Amino acid sequence: MPIHISPSIGLLVACLGGAALAGVLMLVAPHYLRMAQIMGAFYLAAAALAALREAIRPG
Repeated sequence: MPIHISPSIGLLVACLGGAALAGVLMLVAPHYLRMAQIMGAFYLAAAALAALREAIRPG
């Protein structure tokens, strides 16, 4: 029996993973620090929107 995962939860997990990878990039390649900061901010903002969408979704 397949497990149904809401697309918003999948997006949230993907965004948090992207933010974690941006954090790793900051540590591994400091010369890309500014790019990694922007990536991390983008992924965290997208994760916040996905969490908000999941929280206010009826049902």
